[in-house]
Amino acid sequence: MDLMLKDKVAIVTGATGICKSVALCLGSEGMDVAVSYLTDIDKKAASETIKTINNMGKKASMFPLDLMNLKDISNMVDNVIERFGKIDVLVNCAGVCTSVLAENVTEEQWDLDTGVDLKGLFFCCKEVFNKS
Repeated sequence: MDLMLKDKVAIVTGATGICKSVALCLGSEGMDVAVSYLTDIDKKAASETIKTINNMGKKASMFPLDLMNLKDISNMVDNVIERFGKIDVLVNCAGVCTSVLAENVTEEQWDLDTGVDLKGLFFCCKEVFNKS
């Protein structure tokens, strides 16, 4: 199926699980892809993903990103634009989910979940919208 994504540029936040699958799918559709990572495990997955996309004949890069840090988000968007010249698609895929009963959720767990899943998503959208 041709999704008409050839020669477009995507950012995929996250590097493992569904995020990795999305990045590989976009690469297979002809997109250049930027993936983000936070941990060493994420960095290894991101490295594997960009190698696979590069082997498809497309450009791919990985960038560090802490979705709780607005400066990181801004830097990542700037770096993607510098590397690829544009951003056509943003896939806010990275997320966290505290696996604990609601009555046992701590403030730290709540702040992490909402920080990554809401704050990070919003400010990624804002930065891409304002800069591309």
